[in-house]
Amino acid sequence: MIYRFLRYFLIAALAIYISSCGSDDSMDPTPVPQADCSTLALSMSASTSADCSSLGSVEVSATGGMSPYTFSVDGGSFQSSATFSDLEAGTYQVTTKDANDCTSTLSVTIADESNSFTVTATQTEPSGCTTSEGEIEVSAAGGSTYEFSINGGAFSSSMTFGSLERGSYDVAARDEQGCTTSTTVEVLSGITLSGHVQPIIDTNCAIPTCHGGTQAPDFRVKSNILANASNIALRTGNGSMPPAGTLDQDLIDTIACWVADGAADN
Repeated sequence: MIYRFLRYFLIAALAIYISSCGSDDSMDPTPVPQADCSTLALSMSASTSADCSSLGSVEVSATGGMSPYTFSVDGGSFQSSATFSDLEAGTYQVTTKDANDCTSTLSVTIADESNSFTVTATQTEPSGCTTSEGEIEVSAAGGSTYEFSINGGAFSSSMTFGSLERGSYDVAARDEQGCTTSTTVEVLSGITLSGHVQPIIDTNCAIPTCHGGTQAPDFRVKSNILANASNIALRTGNGSMPPAGTLDQDLIDTIACWVADGAADN
């Protein structure tokens, strides 16, 4: 009896072993279904521009794929919120990822409205050679409620700046949002070649014993004066011209101011 029981037991155990060896899951020919990533899409829902007082933001929306979605900007960490704030003006790459690790990327642009207006400055009065009589007027366009400043000074509503010496000035405009823009204006002395400089040269330099035909260049010819303007200012300034003696200081200053203004044919 015991022998018969053991025989049946061994036969049953062998059958179970053989059955288990033939059911290897790794050999299951049924393929694992793959996620369809083609349906995942990303679109922009809203955006705000950046200006001088605040940064911009963008809100996106994901569709398709399998929720929940997470979002990332420019390769940063993924987050559950679809809104990104504190963005400077520029272009960004926003990526969404769904529950199946499918991704979709959208390019978004934050507009720059920090310099949407312009400022213009115009000289209205010359400064004079060694005086401070210059005046400029400024205006702005493209915004509203402006204030103006010159050379980093305090802002005010005045559109006119006076008592200016000859030279270059930086003029800034500020609108009601606190945005600023600037321009540069040159205040000239008002000294002219025909009205001021040439009479000095005709009387003191373009004479027979000097640059009046005996010695080159001939300053009776206006083009020669223009071509040698810097040298004329240098030599009258150091007293080496004219040969008859040093010019009065006001005449020296007049020539120097004309040259500093650009030695125009005026």
